This record gives sequence, C-alpha cells and structure tokens, in this order.
Amino acid sequence: MATTIGAMRERITIQRQVKTPDGQGGHVVAWTVRAVVAAALVALSGREALAAAQITATFARAFVIRYRDDVSVTDRIVWNGRTLQIESAVDPDDDYRFLRLTCSEVQA
Repeated sequence: MATTIGAMRERITIQRQVKTPDGQGGHVVAWTVRAVVAAALVALSGREALAAAQITATFARAFVIRYRDDVSVTDRIVWNGRTLQIESAVDPDDDYRFLRLTCSEVQA
C-alpha cells in the first residue's frame, strides 16, 4: 500500500455506541469517543465507488489509519462535521501496519 505516515493529515474521531439504562426499564443510546487518530483520505477505486454508490448515493470515502485491533463495523467516524458509518475495516497488506476504513455518510 502506498500510504505513508506523512500522508495522514486528516483527524478523525472513532466513536463506539454505548447503551445506558434510562431508569424506566429501557436504555438510551449514546456515542463515546474511542480515539482521535491521524488518517489519510484515499480515493476509492472504480469498483469500490460503484459498490459504495449502492450503499449511499450522497457520500462515500475511505481512510487509512495506523493499524488498530479495536475498530469494527459497529463503530462510526466523525470527520469535518460529517458522521460516517464504517462499512469495512481491512488490513490491506496483512502486515498490521495500516487499516483501511471504507465509510458511508450516516443519513439524518
């Protein structure tokens, strides 16, 4: 993969969903910050862009971050005021150096 640490100029916030009791037998869903990390914004390939268009027609992006083993597709990212759902988290070279996060915008 051609990404270098120096190309990671974006700041993204990785959030995880938490449920807390509401005192009435139910729960309230909130998002807690897992980490704020440096990321490289990368272009989607033609195939990825076509697949992402089927997920959402408005916004799809991929970010590359330093490898972490605590990121999952149940998490989300906040970047430049946009909330993005993580669609996939893949170690592209299987060498535990980078993690590629393909994301789609969360529709309000």
